[in-house]
Amino acid sequence: MFKALVLDKEKSKFNIEDRPPIQPESDEVLVKHLSIGLNDQDIYDFYDDNGPQILGYEGCGTIVSIGSNVDNWSEGDEVVYLVDS
Repeated sequence: MFKALVLDKEKSKFNIEDRPPIQPESDEVLVKHLSIGLNDQDIYDFYDDNGPQILGYEGCGTIVSIGSNVDNWSEGDEVVYLVDS
């Protein structure tokens, strides 16, 4: 299980929820996060009507798993990223 910060729009509050483990797709990496930032896009999402959402568009951590087509990263690499939404 992993933890996710989820916006519950019906109750206008944030919840930390357990989510099932995931595996990266062939061209993805899975990161164990040290820190995640919230920014203006998260505020826009707060007012969007798409139901519960996992927030955080940038973060840093350690790669714990890599997809089969990833060749420029390795498990254990430390990364900082920005999600392009």
